[in-house]
Amino acid sequence: MLDYFRRVNERLNSLFFGRGGEYLWRYHSLMDSRVREARVTLDLGAGRRDVRHYWELKGQTIDTKGLVVAVDMDVERLAKNPNELKLAADGCALPFRDGSIDLIVTLSMMEHLERPAAVLAEIGRVLKRGGAMVFGTPQKFFYISVLAAMTPLRFHNWFYRMHVGAWDESDCCETLYRLNTVRDIRRCASGANLVLAECTGHVGAPGYTTSLPPPLHFLFVLFHKLVEQSEFTRRTFGANLVGVLEKP
Repeated sequence: MLDYFRRVNERLNSLFFGRGGEYLWRYHSLMDSRVREARVTLDLGAGRRDVRHYWELKGQTIDTKGLVVAVDMDVERLAKNPNELKLAADGCALPFRDGSIDLIVTLSMMEHLERPAAVLAEIGRVLKRGGAMVFGTPQKFFYISVLAAMTPLRFHNWFYRMHVGAWDESDCCETLYRLNTVRDIRRCASGANLVLAECTGHVGAPGYTTSLPPPLHFLFVLFHKLVEQSEFTRRTFGANLVGVLEKP
């Protein structure tokens, strides 16, 4: 029955949202526009995900991207990252010289920060003038984020096992959402000598309700379409934020 629900609901998603993927497309587009000139790029909060894999899928050679260093404070996850250049480090104390990094990219990391102002201060310190951080992160007031903030980590692991089947619990981290609104990003950036140059909100198809009966899932489809109607609602109640912090 659940498989039937998923098939029907995925068709609904395709009908109303097309191929989707606008959130990741925008993140990758911003990353690509900056990485061409970067000699040193940090993949901050990389975990087991190697950002270079994205370029490989596009048929681009990694050696044209300069040095790409995977950084994460979780040694276990980082050990599974295929990048040979990796470093276990806390974002509050990055072991790099002032002004030594051209570009920082980070995907689904900011929602886990306990001390976001301290992390952005370090990012502002290590970035060169004219350098940037490209980020993609969940939006704090999206309903999934609200539920995640209200539930314990063990519930998240249970939910992902039910939703995606096999699930490695080491991939699930506590979510705090202290840097996940445009206002909070601007506030922390202002104290770190960083400027929010761009930030867009993204909604997309509902992906967490495809196991529900189709009439219930359709209500989420309608809600997502409603939120998509303006940039204000996308940035305030949408699923994700994508943007660029620059060091002037």
